[in-house]
Amino acid sequence: MIRSYVKIFHRLMIFVLLSAFSFGCTPPAKVPMDTLYYEDVPKVREAHLFIFLPGRGDRLGTYKKHGFIDAVRQKGLKVAMAEADAYTAYYEDGSLEIRLKEDVIEPAKAKGYKHIWLVGISMGGTGSLLYAGRYADDISGVILFAPFLGDEAIINEIKQRGGIQKWNSGRTIEDDWQSYLWMWIKNYGQDKNKSLPIYLGYGDNDKFASANDMLATVLQPDHVVVIKGAHDWQTWKTLWDIFLDKIKPILNEKSDLPQ
Repeated sequence: MIRSYVKIFHRLMIFVLLSAFSFGCTPPAKVPMDTLYYEDVPKVREAHLFIFLPGRGDRLGTYKKHGFIDAVRQKGLKVAMAEADAYTAYYEDGSLEIRLKEDVIEPAKAKGYKHIWLVGISMGGTGSLLYAGRYADDISGVILFAPFLGDEAIINEIKQRGGIQKWNSGRTIEDDWQSYLWMWIKNYGQDKNKSLPIYLGYGDNDKFASANDMLATVLQPDHVVVIKGAHDWQTWKTLWDIFLDKIKPILNEKSDLPQ
């Protein structure tokens, strides 16, 4: 798994994210990171929990606003839900992974949740992958919607080398977060066991579709869904409904969450 990121990694990450998302001013990263739960604490030891990570400019309540919470309830799934207030400042100061672990994931485990899933759209998808790279043992799965995976230069470089499996970074990956992330993705693709399930959905007209196409090549085919759509909540909500149906058997198999 990806090792702990060094300072220059975070500075480079900030530069690329700022270029991709055109962030405005954001408040400093709060310690501890806030978490909003949509379900009561489970009364049993075994339970699934979705933790939603926000996209650019989103804060607590965004996923509920766009119907993600209601969709889970309407399908009668045995899973609890929470949003982590992982806004831009946590990426800017390099504290995203540690704050998620100490302020969100570990407290969730202490509440009794044994099967924790990260769900992220756009920037939140980036954060979900970064956490998976560093703390894969903490989570049971990742669901990504059109994650940002780097700038056009590295995406074109990988394509020109013949794809992710033929590509090797010529740079010192400790100094380049994009190479670091893509090398982890490549290694993940070579792991036949793939103990951490990763689901990926995006629209065919999404601005990150080209990069997502390459990520899709290392995932299990039935874990990838591409539909007509763009980089927007309407597309992601449609995909969310599809994925909930896909993973419903998994959620119901190992959950004692009260009906």
